[in-house]
Amino acid sequence: MEEDLPLTVEVTRITVTQSWEEDRLGNKVPIEVREDVPVLVHSWRIVSSDEPILAGHERLTVDARMITAVGEFSPSDKVELPGIVDQAGDPVTFEVIGRAVNVDHNPWLHVGREIVNLKEVSG
Repeated sequence: MEEDLPLTVEVTRITVTQSWEEDRLGNKVPIEVREDVPVLVHSWRIVSSDEPILAGHERLTVDARMITAVGEFSPSDKVELPGIVDQAGDPVTFEVIGRAVNVDHNPWLHVGREIVNLKEVSG
C-alpha cells in the first residue's frame, strides 16, 4: 500500500539539540545546535482557519498537516515547508504537535504512512 502514497515532496526537518561551549571567561554555557535535513513526504497542506483542527490535551490549533513515512518525525522536530514564507521572504517554521497519527493498526488497511500535525511558530 505504500506505493499508493509515494514520498515525492521535499520538506526540511529541523532538529535542535542542546550542547555546551566555553564562553570567553572559560565558563560552560548552553547552546542550541540546529541541523536541517531534507525529508521526502507524501504531501502537506495548510489547514483552513474556518474549521480549525484541535490536537492534543492542550487543545492547540493545527496550522498545517503532512502525510509522512512512519517514524520520520518526532514531537521535538520543526519543519519548513517549501514555498511558505513570511512577509520578509524568510521561510516560515512549524513545530510538530504531539505524536503523529498512525492508522496502520487496524485489520483492514496498512498504508505505512502517518499524519503529522504542525503549528506555526514565530521568532
